[in-house]
Amino acid sequence: MTGGPPISDYGLLGDTRTAALVASDGGMDWLCVPRFDGDPLFGRLVGGPDAGTFRVGPARPATVVERRYRQHTATLETTWAVGSGRLRLTEAMVAEVSGRLLPTSLIVRRLSAERAAVEAVVEFDPRLGARHRRPRVQHRRQGLVCEWGALAVALDSTPTFRIEPGRPTSITVRPGHPVTLVLAVAHPNR
Repeated sequence: MTGGPPISDYGLLGDTRTAALVASDGGMDWLCVPRFDGDPLFGRLVGGPDAGTFRVGPARPATVVERRYRQHTATLETTWAVGSGRLRLTEAMVAEVSGRLLPTSLIVRRLSAERAAVEAVVEFDPRLGARHRRPRVQHRRQGLVCEWGALAVALDSTPTFRIEPGRPTSITVRPGHPVTLVLAVAHPNR
């Protein structure tokens, strides 16, 4: 990809079966499912914007003031200065090494604001494989479900708000009222 962040800008989330690379703007730009050798679900890192991303972060350009892993964990925290406030993205993959978990992978991303309310964006644009196939989409009571044959990913949020694949969704994150997004990947054959 030309013009994108350098590889050194990315943090790593993993669950022993697969891994995601997350840019400092909150863009999950690489994730193969359901394992490391699977097709990319988000491939913007190498395929450009048409290859998909899952960005959670400030609505406007912001300065990263801290980026770190929580001590003794694989939980990544990115904090941005946004106007008079701060926005923090805390994220991780749930590791279940026995391989019996269904969904097979679970990614939790949480936005929290400090000092002031902050405008944020959720851009969920899954595109499977080298051909960047768009999913079959269903909105259910539990959230958004995207399917490609036997592979399904579900995205839910607390508080609940409507997310449309390929369309950025603006949200306001207020101090004391975090926004949590959970992405579940299920593939019964692996």
